[in-house]
Amino acid sequence: MEQDLKLPSNLTGNQKAAIYSLAYNVGTNAVKKSTLMKYVKKGQIKLASNEFIKWNKINGVEVKGLNFRRNIEKDLFLNK
Repeated sequence: MEQDLKLPSNLTGNQKAAIYSLAYNVGTNAVKKSTLMKYVKKGQIKLASNEFIKWNKINGVEVKGLNFRRNIEKDLFLNK
């Protein structure tokens, strides 16, 4: 997964872990093509963190459990 995502070397361990968690759940190809990764590669960490919650739906329906998971990933990404 790490080689597939090609994350910038300046990310913290927590930031990488949050992205890996998301990628494990939604797939590496989806994450690679995401706005989140565009922001990560530009070093726009706050904007990137706000993208996690956008991955909270299944078939267009918001899922409470995914909201919870994405907020944990966002907090991890922001080192909270």
